[in-house]
Amino acid sequence: MKRGEVAGHATRLSPGVERRLAWLAHLLDDRFRLPGTNMRFGLDGVLGLVPGVGDTATTLVALYIVGEAWRHGISKRVLVQMLANTGVDWLVGAIPLVGDIFDFAFKGNRRNIALLHRELGIAKADPLSDRVPDRLSPAMRSTGEGRSGRRG
Repeated sequence: MKRGEVAGHATRLSPGVERRLAWLAHLLDDRFRLPGTNMRFGLDGVLGLVPGVGDTATTLVALYIVGEAWRHGISKRVLVQMLANTGVDWLVGAIPLVGDIFDFAFKGNRRNIALLHRELGIAKADPLSDRVPDRLSPAMRSTGEGRSGRRG
């Protein structure tokens, strides 16, 4: 059995890990909105304006997301797709001017979260949602813990 697997299948992410990864993807890809438009961008686009350093820094954070997927036993096929998204984001993002525009349009981290959710069978319209009732452990369900971790 490989790392993170239970009987040949990827393990589920805890709600905390899932939220943390989705938050990172949101921060990198679409945290900010261009005023007067629906266009969103994140730190990847902003830091990508700093030649060399910005794209490398955001790629390291993106690789953390991929690393968590690996740690939880995600299939090699999905890991390769996630690494391809991250690699394309880094390679094209490093090209002056063209890469800066690309960084604002390509949402590689959001794509990776979507791949992760699809692989784990998590059907979510909004991966940043605090609502995770179908993902609560039986112990949390029996104690009435919910979205905020408080009893209620």
